[in-house]
Amino acid sequence: MTVDAVRGLRSLLHGPLAIEAAGGFALPQDPDRSYRRLVRSHGEVLRSWSREPGALSAPGRSGGPAPR
Repeated sequence: MTVDAVRGLRSLLHGPLAIEAAGGFALPQDPDRSYRRLVRSHGEVLRSWSREPGALSAPGRSGGPAPR
């Protein structure tokens, strides 16, 4: 789960930063507000993962049966 969480957070951070660097947030609304909401939502996702042990396990890895 840790690797999945880190990959997700890294991807989540990369998108808005790349868009902002390219000048893509030209609207008058504060992009930092959107960014904070996005990061908070990732926290909610991670909390839901902890309530569903093994839900993201791939077949043949921890918890799932190996394919035949």
